[in-house]
Amino acid sequence: MAHIEAELFEKVRSVMPISGCCIVVFHGNTVLLLKRAVGILKNDWWFPGGILEKGESFEDCAKRELLEETGIVSPLSSLLGVHNHVIPNSHTLVLIFATMVDSPAVKLNYEHSDYRWFDIEHLNFDDADLSNIFRVALNWLGKEGGTEEARRQREQLDRYLKWVKEEGEGEGPTRLDTWFKPHQQYRLHWLKEHCIGTVMELGTCYGFALAYCEGQIGVDWNEKSISLAKILNPKKKFIVADIRKLPFAERYVDTVMAIDVLEHIPWEDIPQALKEASRVARKKLLITFPDGETDMSDATCFKHFWLGTQEKVQAIRQHFANEKVTIEKKAGFILMEVTK
Repeated sequence: MAHIEAELFEKVRSVMPISGCCIVVFHGNTVLLLKRAVGILKNDWWFPGGILEKGESFEDCAKRELLEETGIVSPLSSLLGVHNHVIPNSHTLVLIFATMVDSPAVKLNYEHSDYRWFDIEHLNFDDADLSNIFRVALNWLGKEGGTEEARRQREQLDRYLKWVKEEGEGEGPTRLDTWFKPHQQYRLHWLKEHCIGTVMELGTCYGFALAYCEGQIGVDWNEKSISLAKILNPKKKFIVADIRKLPFAERYVDTVMAIDVLEHIPWEDIPQALKEASRVARKKLLITFPDGETDMSDATCFKHFWLGTQEKVQAIRQHFANEKVTIEKKAGFILMEVTK
């Protein structure tokens, strides 16, 4: 599109209103702000956005600015409102859009020097314009949330705040009685039936599932859980390690179980986690996680980074293009068997 010279544009902006857009980008319970490196708002933190160009629709302007400034491509809300932004030498009618993204990845262009994801529960704006725009987007988040996943994430946040108030921020082991619920029993039986040979459990907590499946090695990144597991299962081997960087040789055991771990790490780390789990498994990889298309408490747990929607299931399936993969949806869980 044709542009007028910067000097002329500044003269126009100083004497008459112009139109622009801003996009409030949510990721889980955080919101994205960019630090401006150029222009009239240099060194200020603002939402992504920019000036409406000639012949451009409001929606196209928002999509273009979001891509140019952040590298993000994401479905946008409808136009949420218009904010009258007036500062010295500038009067802009700001068209407000919002979106919810799965990944926190951001690729800045020259217009910005930094970006941050701010916790929406502890974000206070000194700038009244930012505050007003943010409230409009929060209203959209509360009513529509962009996606079903966003709605459930908000429910998770509510449970999390209640949980912290009652128990503090330290996460302890899973309650033992959890494993005796009918849907958990079904999953345990499925795991035991599909395990072969030597077995390693990733995300073992205190080793209940590992013991039930007669496995040998448990791995967890929580030192307290591993300490308890060693007391409860003294004859088994337990190691503190990260699933994304396992300290084992290739094909170390026959079966690797990743049954309560993937949903507890960021979605962008899933490819590396799957690669490591598959590397260590000689014959089978058993993966389970809550079915995100249900509203069971297991699926909408606030400790989870993502929901096991059909889209997520297929994305995980694609990591094993050269293996035989069977997938079941039973008892509120996704049950995936990868045979090498």
